[in-house]
Amino acid sequence: MSDSSRRLGIVIAGVVSALGAAVAFSLVTAEQGPKASEAPIPSRPTETRPPVATIRSFRDFSILPGQPPEPIGASLQSRLWTVEGRWWGALVDPATRATRIFALTEDETTWRPTGVLIDERLGAVADALWTDDHLYVATTVPGRATASGARVTRFSRSADGAYSPDPDFPVRVNEGGQTAVSIAKDGSGTLWVAFVRDGDLLVAHSLSDEAIWSAPVPFPAASRLEKDDLAALVALDDGRLAAVWSDASARTVWLATHTDGDPPDRWSGREIALDGMSLSDNALSAVALPDGGLAVAIETGTADEPNASLSAVQSVVTVRDPDGTWRRTLLSRVEDHLGAPVIVVDANKHQLHVFSTSPRRAGNVYMKSSTIDQLEFGTGRGDLVIGDPSNPDIAIPTSTKDPVDLDADFVVLGFDRKSGTYWHAALGPGVATASPSPGRSIGSPAPSQPRGSVGPSPSAPPKTVDRYIGDSFDPWPVGEPIGNGWMLREEDPKGSLTAVADKSGSGRHARLTTSTLAGVRACKSFSPVSAGTVSVETRVRLEAIGPADSIITSVRDASGESASVRFGQGGTFAYFSGKTKVRSDVAYRTGVWYRSIVSESPATGTYSWTVEADDRKELFQTDGIPFRDPEATSASSVCLQTSEGKAGLGMLFDDVIVSR
Repeated sequence: MSDSSRRLGIVIAGVVSALGAAVAFSLVTAEQGPKASEAPIPSRPTETRPPVATIRSFRDFSILPGQPPEPIGASLQSRLWTVEGRWWGALVDPATRATRIFALTEDETTWRPTGVLIDERLGAVADALWTDDHLYVATTVPGRATASGARVTRFSRSADGAYSPDPDFPVRVNEGGQTAVSIAKDGSGTLWVAFVRDGDLLVAHSLSDEAIWSAPVPFPAASRLEKDDLAALVALDDGRLAAVWSDASARTVWLATHTDGDPPDRWSGREIALDGMSLSDNALSAVALPDGGLAVAIETGTADEPNASLSAVQSVVTVRDPDGTWRRTLLSRVEDHLGAPVIVVDANKHQLHVFSTSPRRAGNVYMKSSTIDQLEFGTGRGDLVIGDPSNPDIAIPTSTKDPVDLDADFVVLGFDRKSGTYWHAALGPGVATASPSPGRSIGSPAPSQPRGSVGPSPSAPPKTVDRYIGDSFDPWPVGEPIGNGWMLREEDPKGSLTAVADKSGSGRHARLTTSTLAGVRACKSFSPVSAGTVSVETRVRLEAIGPADSIITSVRDASGESASVRFGQGGTFAYFSGKTKVRSDVAYRTGVWYRSIVSESPATGTYSWTVEADDRKELFQTDGIPFRDPEATSASSVCLQTSEGKAGLGMLFDDVIVSR
């Protein structure tokens, strides 16, 4: 065969390959709504890439030994955020295994613990959002346990930069865990979360106050999903909220939008972001683009199919322009072994950056970039961002929901699942500086430490108190039933626990009231505490003395009651010391506010009780009280209960704080 014939054959083969790619993706259209662009994914991506000046990567601290081994979440979740150019993260504290707020030092080399608790539950995965001068973090624990459900916690930031949890948070969105939860805030100020559980895509949103939420309801545009499907929420710049979700059984990634201010159940018809291809179990990451656009990075399941071709499409980036048209391009092929793509946008440079791991499940972190207008990514794996030759098991990178700025540096975080070690990289135009792991220029091997090294340990965090419950009840409308984890017993009449206004009318209290001869009980659970000291503080007021005691604080676990302190029916404060009820000689008055502080040590099986007047003057105090039930070995719920024997007996309570 002549050289010219051989060249002609290569050209024909290339054309056939390109046409095949065009045919394969010409079926991607909108089921309802705007028609997608028919432009095919390029058969071979361009070699041209936006330049990145400097990449510095650093090996951080290890959380091992111990569980959880994989505090990494999903690609759709953002575990980093920025405030005034400073980077912050939701990382696992190696000492307590809780998820806490960490601050990146100004030289971007080290994560500094702040000690501020986000979620005390082992294995919690987080999605963080900084907006409107507040930090919002949605967390959940993958699993079936009731206590693994989705939470939303809001933090305020003081003038000196310190974070503190706001009253009446965390909000419990649902009971029972799921793989991941996504949070967004639309242009009207409504907060939304989305997650997949038991085959349903569920959404919930804030109501009259950010501390009051709707119950999760099935998403109107979604069909039945599989357990590994995921959903992401993105607030767009054109006054809409976008929901993007994977549908493995339909081999499709869908999109639907909600216009700010519309009724919560009014969503657009779903559009197809990608179809005709199998999907991975960590399929997508989405980001808002300027002027109302949206970009989605999607990992297919092609590499898991039998006899998959090395040249077959493995991951894709698809962009929805503000006019409703879709553009799609190839991100990687099977031969590149890239997985778990995470997409961020540089609005100033009008660029997209996608971070992926290679091998797909865990390995090193690579970056590929493209302009938004000319959507083309280079061939191969891209630029090495984080790598650890001694422990190449870095999984699911993460960054921020907000636009990044390469001129001002931005940060990517990874986690090595085998060594339990965090890694981060700072990307920007600056010159690399000295650090625990020396900085590097693009194209250089990733820095590493000797085998067996676990990186620098975080410095000791400031001493803080972990607050598990902090309810003021102020957000609740007067007369409305109180939720957010407060539960009545099945036999208690509905409406027994409601919000009432204080004398000034500016605040709210919780009111527990009998409507029959039976007493009523309200309880709220929290993560079990079996070590250290748990404190339960309650502001409480008795409206009338009944035939039986009124329980101010009952601390319980699954085995029984540990602490039990009361308004005694004889007019004095009372408590249980072991099985014996002790009547104090300190009298109380009805219609007067008191503060009750119970501190118990599960390890010693004892508790103390302090009663104060509302002005904090101490009225009664006793220590070393043995648990009422010796089988109780932890604290996991707090309860209050009215007297019994008469209808209309009421007790007000407020400012319930459970801390450790």
